[in-house]
Amino acid sequence: MSDVLNCDGMTAEQARAALRAHCRAQEAARKAERDKRAEHRRANAERLGWVVGHPPARPKKFPVRVGQRPEIRFNGRRALVARWQDAFIGFDSGHPVKRLTFEVVAGRYDCFRVTAILEDEDLTRGTYWLSGCDVSEVTTGGAIRFCSGFELAARGGAAAFAVQAIPEPEVAAARHLLKAAAALQQADADAAPKPKTKPERKPRKQWTNNAQDKIAAIWAAWRLNHNTKERGGREIDCFEKHKATLPECIKTAKDFQNCKESARKRGLIPKDNRKRRKSAG
Repeated sequence: MSDVLNCDGMTAEQARAALRAHCRAQEAARKAERDKRAEHRRANAERLGWVVGHPPARPKKFPVRVGQRPEIRFNGRRALVARWQDAFIGFDSGHPVKRLTFEVVAGRYDCFRVTAILEDEDLTRGTYWLSGCDVSEVTTGGAIRFCSGFELAARGGAAAFAVQAIPEPEVAAARHLLKAAAALQQADADAAPKPKTKPERKPRKQWTNNAQDKIAAIWAAWRLNHNTKERGGREIDCFEKHKATLPECIKTAKDFQNCKESARKRGLIPKDNRKRRKSAG
C-alpha cells in the first residue's frame, strides 16, 4: 500500500474516512511485522535455549575470561588474544547469525583481526555461547578450534572466517596490542631454556700443620679428663676453655671443629669409640 493517499474527487468526509482506513491499514501492517519478528525471536531463542535479555548460559567449566589474554596457537605459533567482541545479527529473522571478532597478537607488529560467523548448523545450543576468548587455535585457510572442542571450518566452499593483518600505524596507536605483545615477549623469555651451571663450591680452608698439631694435643689432653658430657667433654667447652691459647687462625668454635677434624684425618687424634674384636673377651 502506498504511503501517499490520493483524495482527489472526494468530499471532506470521504477523505477523512479514507485517511482513517489508511492509518488503520498501516498500523495493522506494522503490527504484523512486529509479531513476525517477535515470533522469529521466540523460535530462535527456543532453538538455542537462550533467555533473550540475559547473557548466554556458559558451561561452568568454561567461564568467561574477563581481564585476561587467552593464549592460543596461531598458524602453529604461540599468540595471545588481546581483545574480543561478539554480537547477534538478525536474531529477529529466519536467519540468525553470531559474529565473533577478536584480535590476535603473535608478535610486536605481527597482529591480526579475525572475524568469524556462526550460522545455520554451526549455531546450536552447544555453540551459541562461544566468544573470542574461547578460541584455542586458528589456522589461516583452515579452521578455528574452540576450547569446547567445536571446530569452525569452511562449508560448501564458503569461508567461515576471515583473517586481516592490522596495519603497523594502528598497532602503534593501540595500547592494548602493545601490552599484549610485551606480555608475549616476556613469556617467551621466561620459557626459554636457561643454561645449567653448577653452583660454585666454596674452597675448603686449609689448616696449617702447626695448628693441627696444637689442636690435637689440646683435644687429647682435654678428653683424658673430660670424657663425658656431665663432666664438660664437649668441643664447645674445650674451645671456650682454651680460647686464649689457640692459634690465630682458630677464631670460632666451627673453626676449632674443622681443624680438629683435619687433625683426626691425619691420624693425630685416635678414635674414641674403637670397636672391640670378637676374640677379645
